[in-house]
Amino acid sequence: AAKQSPDVPLWLVGDGPLRRELEQQAAALPNVRFMGNQPHDVVRQLLQGCRALVLSSTVPENCPLSVLEAFASGKPAIATRVGGVPELFEPEPTGLTVPPGDPAALAAAMRQFWRDPDLCWHCGTQARLRVESRHDLADYVRQIEALYESLAHDMAIDAPAAIDEVNSGQRVLASTPQPLNSSTFPG
Repeated sequence: AAKQSPDVPLWLVGDGPLRRELEQQAAALPNVRFMGNQPHDVVRQLLQGCRALVLSSTVPENCPLSVLEAFASGKPAIATRVGGVPELFEPEPTGLTVPPGDPAALAAAMRQFWRDPDLCWHCGTQARLRVESRHDLADYVRQIEALYESLAHDMAIDAPAAIDEVNSGQRVLASTPQPLNSSTFPG
């Protein structure tokens, strides 16, 4: 996508096992700059100075924090349609989505935002409103507390019946809460 958009500066923030390979592929592209891992405050500054965030993941993601952070900074995003990502872009335009593994579509979206700052501003404004209205930590906590209260209520109602079943000699499986880790669900 960067090769197809030579007029669009692309800063890659982060690191991973493919970095060396990607740096070799992009060596002849003057519009691509590898920033490596950066502290959170530097990432915030970079977000403030960019036109948009690009998330070109091919792995399904539920609700990528990088997209939410861009939205909170008033920046739109360009992202691949994987996992729950498309839900972050509907119904108001908070950015552009493209099919995964389609560099031509990604390049076209990058050029569109680069050449149309008004569209970026509009989508960034909608993105900020979305993250403020739908992704508030206090709201999350209230929703989780309500869910726990509902589950506790349901369990309290069902507990006497379960005790009667056990007392009547019915065989049941029982489990005690335990911390989940990689050995709990191998693979």
